[in-house]
Amino acid sequence: MHFGNTIISLVALTAGTASAYATNFDVFSDGGCRAYDVTFSTDVSDGGCYQIGGYGSVRTSSVKSGCSLTIYTDSTCSANAIVAGVGACITTIGGAKFYSYSVDC
Repeated sequence: MHFGNTIISLVALTAGTASAYATNFDVFSDGGCRAYDVTFSTDVSDGGCYQIGGYGSVRTSSVKSGCSLTIYTDSTCSANAIVAGVGACITTIGGAKFYSYSVDC
């Protein structure tokens, strides 16, 4: 009986951490949000610049309330800023890649 309670507790704990991050976005190697690569999840909302590598498209699944996710085509968050709205597939013109992001509140 004690074993069953432990399993239920672990399941409840794991379920609580699955969506614990305020901002979540998927990145794709292609320009059309088809070739999924990885999901980035963060609670950071300080407006700092964070590198993500070179990806062809981005789709945001959630953004911290009162904040916006901005993605950039360079590693210093200065070139071609695009605010990534929730659910939209964001791509660049001419095949450029996304290399950084910021969460601004």
